[in-house]
Amino acid sequence: MESKKYNILVLDDERFILVTVKACLRGENFNVVIADNVQDALSEFKRGSFDLIVTDILMSSIDGFKFRDLIRGYNKRIPIIFLTSLLDDIDNSLLSRITRDQYSYYLNKTFTKKTLLDILKQALATYKSVDDVAMLQRSIDEDLTLASQVQRMMLPNWCLTSKEYSACYLYEPMYKVSGDLFEWVDLGNDRCLGVIGDVAGHGIHAALCMSPIQTLIKRLGFERAANKLHVHEILTELNEFLCTQFGVNSYMTCLVAIWDFRNNHLVYQTAGHPGIICLDTETAEIRNINPEKRGNLPLGISAQTEYTALDNIEVDFSDETVFIAYTDGLLDIGSKSNPDDFLGEEALLPLISSLSKTTNVISIPYRIRNAIEQIGFDYPSDDIFLFAIKKNNHYDGTVLLRYIPADILAIEDAVAETAASLAEITGNQDWSGRAEILLSEFLTNIVKHGLEKNQSQRKGIILRVVVAPGRIYVNVIDHGRFWDYQAGLSGKDADTILNELNEQRNLSGRGLPIILRIADTITREHFWGINETTFVVPEKKREVEVK
Repeated sequence: MESKKYNILVLDDERFILVTVKACLRGENFNVVIADNVQDALSEFKRGSFDLIVTDILMSSIDGFKFRDLIRGYNKRIPIIFLTSLLDDIDNSLLSRITRDQYSYYLNKTFTKKTLLDILKQALATYKSVDDVAMLQRSIDEDLTLASQVQRMMLPNWCLTSKEYSACYLYEPMYKVSGDLFEWVDLGNDRCLGVIGDVAGHGIHAALCMSPIQTLIKRLGFERAANKLHVHEILTELNEFLCTQFGVNSYMTCLVAIWDFRNNHLVYQTAGHPGIICLDTETAEIRNINPEKRGNLPLGISAQTEYTALDNIEVDFSDETVFIAYTDGLLDIGSKSNPDDFLGEEALLPLISSLSKTTNVISIPYRIRNAIEQIGFDYPSDDIFLFAIKKNNHYDGTVLLRYIPADILAIEDAVAETAASLAEITGNQDWSGRAEILLSEFLTNIVKHGLEKNQSQRKGIILRVVVAPGRIYVNVIDHGRFWDYQAGLSGKDADTILNELNEQRNLSGRGLPIILRIADTITREHFWGINETTFVVPEKKREVEVK
């Protein structure tokens, strides 16, 4: 035994047994506390710190099994040794009842000092090993949580906006860290490079492979002139890197794409990866842009694989085209109610097609993921990545789109700039001023009350404002807590609430009624961790209508 002293609680209503146990353990590494009734035993247990319990089964006030139930209310794993003189039946029902709890043991009351010490050592060794495993698991979980945070910091921002395009992705590790890869490089001149990969397997090994590959992609994007980057050459370099640095044990599927939004042209190639889905939002049709099924082997399979321009897919597209890409973990989402059923393209494509009228592409990955679970596919078996991108439609400057960091000062600047743009577009200072007040109240509320502190660095807010005849449409996407504005009304209209606050001279709680006095309508949806809120601000204020 170790030199550590172990604290043992012994419960038995027979004084003889208590004395016997205590005598057997005299001179050993045990501090023994005895009790002859359950009430005293529980009091001692709650007051002290014990490593093990020894208890009789048949006692006058309560049996040992009920005492065990009481103990388990405080400690699920402390070893309990049952001392009994009962004989088991032919079905071993007594032993079965004792061992139903994995941390319970049995010893006949005719024990010797040696048999008592042996079972104590066995129980304590098992308890310690379980504790060691639990401690190791906690340490691993802490390390994985840190690795997850580092991995997410290496990823591009969750939404990618420029003057010419808007894009967004959903990144969902199966457990903390992911083997799915995503890298994004803005090449300038309205061109951008996207690389999506899926390292074989998932978890720590796949995540470790991902990091140096991301670094290589960044280096290629920054070291070479934008017009010297070609998708097949990028695949060739990535394949060489995987084969030389990781050997044959690591490979990944990959998709490399370059979008040219000035000329509405896309070039991409897949290496064993699912292709790009091309959705025409005007017709709600999905266009097959790779009818010949061109592509090549996954990266890392063979250093001799040639990735050439002959396998590139080139396609022209309209301003109304949405492109969607994903890793195959999306298709492999299963159903808990039907283990043999998986999502697959047959179920995915109709969901994508149904989103053709979604005005803000930023929400599309989250809408798709939410809908997948809605239709019964609720059991992921791999990491999941989902991406959407679309050219921005400016409509002669009547659409304003911006990413706003989740910071009060950034919001103040963004609101002021948006209001100035609206005043210039509409020529109506009162109208733009009301939109400015609404934006200031709502966006500030998201940062102060919606977002957790650890979200602020990575979870900015997307603001899209559309000016139409007689209407300003304000669309906001955020990762904050869901806000049920109707619950805050308590059946009252905005004017009533403001009058009550004025009478009480209360300055707080004015945000919601102010917003309701400004907005003609409000719609708010929540799906897969994001909120999308749309306000309609009329040129002339009308009665409040809440949907």
